[in-house]
Amino acid sequence: MAIKQKSGGEGLEKWASLLKTIGNPTRLAILLILYASGEGSLTFTQLKEIMGLPSDSTLVHHLEILLKAKLIEKIACKEGEIGRVYPKYQISKLGKELLEQTQLAQALQEYMNRHPK
Repeated sequence: MAIKQKSGGEGLEKWASLLKTIGNPTRLAILLILYASGEGSLTFTQLKEIMGLPSDSTLVHHLEILLKAKLIEKIACKEGEIGRVYPKYQISKLGKELLEQTQLAQALQEYMNRHPK
């Protein structure tokens, strides 16, 4: 991962901040769901349905934190040629690296292998 120890502990502070961000079970679940979707992206509605969250505001809150930490990205998608534009979410390069470096991606794969759909 591109996080290296620099003078003054900047590397450690970045790691601590990222780990704090994914230390919340809801945010970790969002990150793992987006990771599991591969190179694809998911809409707000798809994420809410998969997560089974009771309110939009809960998901908005956690997505904003993940976006600010640059662990996920929001992309604009268009429905048809003249359709509306709506956001989709995907895991960022940093998000993938974090999951892979902490071996959470491997743990997810092992879980999915034990619990196929």
